[in-house]
Amino acid sequence: MRQHVLRAVTESKTLRQCRTTPINPEVEVRAGDGGAYLGGLMKCASVWSCPCCAASISVQRAQELRDISVECLRSGGTVLMGLFTVPHGKKDHLSETWDAVSKSWTAVWNGRHREKAAGKWGAVGAVRALEITHGRHGWHPHIHYLVFSDRVLSDAEIDDFRAWLFARWSSVVVKRGWFSPDSRGQGLERAVSAEKASEYLVKAEAYGAALETVSGQLKHSQSDSGRAPFQILDSIRLYCRSQDLVLWREYESASKGRRQLTWVNGKRVKERWSPDAPELSDEDAVESMEEEKGALLAKVAPPLWKAVLKLRAEYSVIALAGSRDSQPRKWGAFLDLCDIASRDGPLSDYGLETESWETALEMVLEM
Repeated sequence: MRQHVLRAVTESKTLRQCRTTPINPEVEVRAGDGGAYLGGLMKCASVWSCPCCAASISVQRAQELRDISVECLRSGGTVLMGLFTVPHGKKDHLSETWDAVSKSWTAVWNGRHREKAAGKWGAVGAVRALEITHGRHGWHPHIHYLVFSDRVLSDAEIDDFRAWLFARWSSVVVKRGWFSPDSRGQGLERAVSAEKASEYLVKAEAYGAALETVSGQLKHSQSDSGRAPFQILDSIRLYCRSQDLVLWREYESASKGRRQLTWVNGKRVKERWSPDAPELSDEDAVESMEEEKGALLAKVAPPLWKAVLKLRAEYSVIALAGSRDSQPRKWGAFLDLCDIASRDGPLSDYGLETESWETALEMVLEM
């Protein structure tokens, strides 16, 4: 559903073409470990605006962070989970607030400050992800971050580190022209075990984990006072409110070209606790999650694929493939239609009472 709404409202050609434009002569229906899926389609690899690609990328990034956290804790280190926010108001533009938060994060760890964190608290590196919500007070970008220390920190040391980080954060935010942050909106706590670290890192929305850190944009808040971006997309579908369309397009524009994760000494962290993990771009992450290695079930030729898109029936085809064992007659009719689509000639030559691919597909799906 979200993907269909996105195609209707986006101003990006790439987002409109994602998972609709074939990159092979025929679209493939395959059986994967998690169920049936469609292969041979272009993917936008947008971690911010595309519901499908965002899910694939976030799951991959969450796994990477989980592996690092587990090894850090196993080797006698400490993983800390933190939060930074900035004061914001209704009139603040998202792009400006986003820039302020991102640049302030970088400034917190500049030069000698990074060296102090390493020397006093054993901080080898850190990684942050941005969560965006919109509520009564406008856009609210805030940072979720992890700090990886190479030693066990006492509670007193963590308290000291928390106070130092907040002082650094407050200082750089004020220097950039924003009001001083409220200390109640900041935090730093220990991941007390590998299990707790994993839960934190891979927990959010339906995926359960570092999506709390990695993918705030997938999160479902409990109140309309603080909606995640994809909830705004849902509201466009449900209520057709023009203000939601304006908000979505501002978000889509502001998020373009942004990184999902920003590392401090990322190379050092990965070399120490995940030396064999490959470096994956967002495009690589999508492909690694969705690579076409499942059993080939069917090939959908262009005439039939156009009908699938026109009827918005992509998920119906996936569901049909998933139920092929329990509905063999229906699945067989679909395979027959795929076979006819791969040949030239009118549908009537094959005994069908229609010349419309849309009607023929509807007949199969409604069997």
